[in-house]
Amino acid sequence: MFGRVGRILHASSRALHQVPHRAIASTPLRQGSRASSAVCALSVAGAALGAFAAAAHFTAAAEEDASRGQTAKDGEEAERERIRRVLRANPGSGANAKAPIYRIVLTGGPCAGKSTALSQISDRLKSLGFRVFVVPEAATIVITGGGLWKDAAHMTADQALAFEGNLMKTKMALEDAFYGIAEASGEPSVIICDRGTMDTQAYLPASSFEVLLDEYGWSVPNLRDKRYDAVIHMVTAAIGAEQYYTTENNAARSETPEESRVLDFKILNAWVGHPSIFIIDNSTGLQQKIQRVVRQVCQVVGAPKPVNFKRKFVVKNPNFTLPVKHETFEVEQTYLVDPNKNNKLGRGFTFVRRRTQNGVNHYSYSETRDLVNADVSGDEKPEKTVLERQISGREYIALLKQADPKRMTVKKRVRCFVYQNHYFQLSSFVEPNNSLTVLETECADLNAGVILPSWLPVDLEVTNQKEFTSFKIARKPSTSSPATVAN
Repeated sequence: MFGRVGRILHASSRALHQVPHRAIASTPLRQGSRASSAVCALSVAGAALGAFAAAAHFTAAAEEDASRGQTAKDGEEAERERIRRVLRANPGSGANAKAPIYRIVLTGGPCAGKSTALSQISDRLKSLGFRVFVVPEAATIVITGGGLWKDAAHMTADQALAFEGNLMKTKMALEDAFYGIAEASGEPSVIICDRGTMDTQAYLPASSFEVLLDEYGWSVPNLRDKRYDAVIHMVTAAIGAEQYYTTENNAARSETPEESRVLDFKILNAWVGHPSIFIIDNSTGLQQKIQRVVRQVCQVVGAPKPVNFKRKFVVKNPNFTLPVKHETFEVEQTYLVDPNKNNKLGRGFTFVRRRTQNGVNHYSYSETRDLVNADVSGDEKPEKTVLERQISGREYIALLKQADPKRMTVKKRVRCFVYQNHYFQLSSFVEPNNSLTVLETECADLNAGVILPSWLPVDLEVTNQKEFTSFKIARKPSTSSPATVAN
């Protein structure tokens, strides 16, 4: 089924690049099982009767299989029709349109399942029509090639800086090379990076990392936010799946479980502040963990997947220093006139966002949409899709011309941090100044437990309450139409 879908997506590579990109939803096909029976005969007549009954059973089973096959075909055709509907609404803009290229970091502590995940991510994306590139882990290349000439613990500060600096340059050179190849292919592409630039911060003292940035003229916002569309952090097996922890599958790794736990936390904290970071823990078995990674990657590139839920809480008196490592951003969010309100793509909204930290701006385009699709039984099933991608400053300025006149630009001060393997964003609204601060975190299930920081004065939960969404808050007082989808 997905091979056919892939060919459709591949044929529309130019259309998918244009702002806005469209998310594509799918409906799983029903599957069934068959039972068989045997008839025992005690006489010739009984045997004949048994044979007749068996033949009748076989015929019924064959008819049932044929019915299931037709249902599956109907499901495939329904899925293809939904994709055609999306593509018809997004025709692109001429011969100069470029195919989309997504860059995703797959990171985490040792023995997290990255190698297994890389294989399954690649297979799934190829079936959807993407050309997939996998950037190998630079540290493994350098270390197995003899680049680590002595144990890191016995290196001088200068030696460690030289090693990590050259390792960082190797990572960036590999990523840039694959990006150039993907760009030259002219096809929709996904570049999966086995670790990324900010992983280096986990292996150096804070002061040394700052020296490294100064020496090479790098900045954290550029290394962390502008190079990658998303970061997926797979938690090491040493946290929650200790019985499966091993380093035997990687000659470049020798960490003990305790060292891996510390390293995992350092790597995760190094990425705090990226606009799209997702944590995949060990709350399920390995195969289910890998499936969660694949689904998350699909969300990033706009391929079929259910969207995670957001839990939201109102926080009282938030003007205090957070007692954990955090990153602070100034965010401006502008909603655009919905280009799809008169077609069948479903209700939703689009917006552009500017995130500023230390004078460096990061721009993105986002679209959230509620699709109502019929499953193979004909029942309507609501399905939410989200697509977000980085855009240039010029694209951002051009898109501002499409700002919705009924909504104001929302300005927020956002603080990001990690607590108990959950990524939190604490947003304080500056404009409009309504003295509102909202804490939010993503989870796969609204019923999943979320451990809130004990030092944070949470007032009440407001999950799914539209009046606490930026979309609703942006509405100018002179208009009062209800919000369509919560962001």
